[in-house]
Amino acid sequence: QDSYGFLWIGTSKGLNRFDSYKIEKINLAQYEQINKVNKVYTVYEDEQKDLLIGTDNGLYKYKRSSNAFCLICGKDSASNTLNLSNYAMRSIIKDKNGNLWIGTFEGLNRITSDSTVVVYKKNKDSNSINANSITQLFLDSKNNLFIGTSDGFAVYNPIMDNFERFYHYQNNEISSPEQKSITSFEEGPGNTIYIGSWGLGLYEFDLGTKKFVKN
Repeated sequence: QDSYGFLWIGTSKGLNRFDSYKIEKINLAQYEQINKVNKVYTVYEDEQKDLLIGTDNGLYKYKRSSNAFCLICGKDSASNTLNLSNYAMRSIIKDKNGNLWIGTFEGLNRITSDSTVVVYKKNKDSNSINANSITQLFLDSKNNLFIGTSDGFAVYNPIMDNFERFYHYQNNEISSPEQKSITSFEEGPGNTIYIGSWGLGLYEFDLGTKKFVKN
């Protein structure tokens, strides 16, 4: 739900806007000559009250002032202004330092205030992200960035520009690869972060002690 009270609903068949009375279906593909947009994964409202819409084929922006949508970047678009790791976008968030973070199916992207793109992918360095498939981004009240992936989560270290990895599961708990995935974060009291997993339930994570409690 945005600051104007509209509920934006991303589905596997596109974007919908609910104004408390009716649902309006929005055809994003009409705003740019690219392949049809089928899935909308995430909607983020920025500080100008505009919306950033992450789809399976690019990043769109809804401009309040003109009541119009435009494509910022996409896999098959000739008007790309950002060279991202991938254009299927699962999660978008902006930190308090002005960095826009975009999690995709193939890596994490940080876009600075001057539109520089920094791409992060898993590699042999233990301080890289856990996995390239990003499932969820979350920023707590202390400006700590949590990166949920298909294999646990990481916390970003802005001083070192790297990540500390965490795994919520024990190997003997896993019966399918999907159970390694993180689905959601929510901030609790103190240093507590509540973490939703795929099939293994809810966890409490203490950022101070770096320990898990399973609920």
